[in-house]
Amino acid sequence: MPHTYTLIFIIIIMAGLASYVIPAGEFDRVEDEKSGSFARAITLVLEEGKIIDSLVFMAASGISHLPQTLNVVGMFFTQAFLSLFISSGSGQAAATMPIMVPISDILGLERQLAVLAFQYGDSVTNSIIPTSSALMGYLAIAGIPYERWVKFIWKLILGWTLIASLALIAAVALGIS
Repeated sequence: MPHTYTLIFIIIIMAGLASYVIPAGEFDRVEDEKSGSFARAITLVLEEGKIIDSLVFMAASGISHLPQTLNVVGMFFTQAFLSLFISSGSGQAAATMPIMVPISDILGLERQLAVLAFQYGDSVTNSIIPTSSALMGYLAIAGIPYERWVKFIWKLILGWTLIASLALIAAVALGIS
């Protein structure tokens, strides 16, 4: 019996050859910028309803007196909190970055810091949020109850949160652009 990797390699080669032999159909994809995901719908309502400017102004004016390091850490915690409701990273980016980027502009922060806060906030929470279908699938397959997982992972999440906060503070201090 051949080794498992040999069989997988042969199957990949056969699939590659079959993709040249078997004709693939052509599909016309119609993109309408007014339609799309739920996250795009949120952005559309905020933009078309002329709400986004007021929201950005209120958020920025409420925290503009704080030091920039606290502002960027606040952006991180905001993104982490929003991960509970929007577990998709791309969906969260589509819904929140049209708000976070102008806030960073008003506060005098680099846009890259807003993106970094989003990335840290989304990635730190991926291992603990109960709305993540991937996490719930992994736990179900492994037979681990969610409560037991939280007892196991909370210290690591706390450490990641501390590291991410310190990295954001360092990014502000170093003037990352």
